[in-house]
Amino acid sequence: MSVYFGKKIKEIRKNNNLTQTEFASIFGYKDKSMIAHIENGDTEMSNDKITILIERFNVDANELFINKEKPAEEKQVITTIYDYYNQYDEDSRLKRRTGQVEYLTTSKYIHEYLKPGDKIIEIGAGTGAYSISLAEEGYDVTSIELVKHNLDILKSKITNDMNIKTYQGNALDLSMFPSESFDITLVLGPMYHLFTKEDKVKCLLEAKRITKKEGYIFVAYCMNEATIITYVFESNGLTEVIDKNLLTRDWHCKSDPKEIFELVRIEDINEYNKESDLKRIKIVATDGASRYIRDHLNKMSDEVFSKWIDFHLHTCERIDLIGATHHSLDILKKNNI
Repeated sequence: MSVYFGKKIKEIRKNNNLTQTEFASIFGYKDKSMIAHIENGDTEMSNDKITILIERFNVDANELFINKEKPAEEKQVITTIYDYYNQYDEDSRLKRRTGQVEYLTTSKYIHEYLKPGDKIIEIGAGTGAYSISLAEEGYDVTSIELVKHNLDILKSKITNDMNIKTYQGNALDLSMFPSESFDITLVLGPMYHLFTKEDKVKCLLEAKRITKKEGYIFVAYCMNEATIITYVFESNGLTEVIDKNLLTRDWHCKSDPKEIFELVRIEDINEYNKESDLKRIKIVATDGASRYIRDHLNKMSDEVFSKWIDFHLHTCERIDLIGATHHSLDILKKNNI
């Protein structure tokens, strides 16, 4: 990577009062030598380890790769979702325990509404965690992904026995598909990166158009309050967000494409549904409180973790918990049936 990246790793480690040995154990390295090489700029850190770093220490990806001492034209700026996902390992996120909670919960609810022979489209399929799994089960799957890097990874997982079609495309323009083409429409990523109400409603209207009258639409969101709690306060990000003017007076994170992710509240989601004339079946906290206890979650035995999953699945529909989850899943139908 670079000497600069190594310096940032060392800075993060020291700011958290960790020895190289302690730091190495977090990433699964056998001893401190790998951390020493990374800090010296001699060895690269793999994408899955970078993902752990970003999530465990709430690191801004820009800070890892942008040398602020260089002139602006020399900086590697992560200001778009293309930049972000070229660096980010989505597969690893969903394999860690916080990601497992989100994935298992989302999958559970998708399967509650799936019927044999259903045609599925996933808009913003990422690297294919859901699309590939559903295709492996024998469903007819169509996957749309904006970022070529993600799409290439998804394609690499496809085997000859899967009935899956892939396209690079945009959630705001699904004109390649006729109306009422799919039984299940998954919108599990686009709302994270759409920054205006108009675009969100347009995305929902396109999803609505291509979904059959008796079909279901699943829409995932990143929630506002969880980020305020974990990033602004737990991770001491208050000064940063104030300096960048990223908060409203009532503590709603402002929409800014440079920040990559868009954060919403339940009342925002309700407004998008109203504008799109979509009827909610239920809304679910897909990771619930999991990220608040992520360090404890990673230390749990498999037996205790299974109990956590059981607790979570029994409580994830509680409306008093929805606003505090990091990720939510809105399950919708057309209103005019």
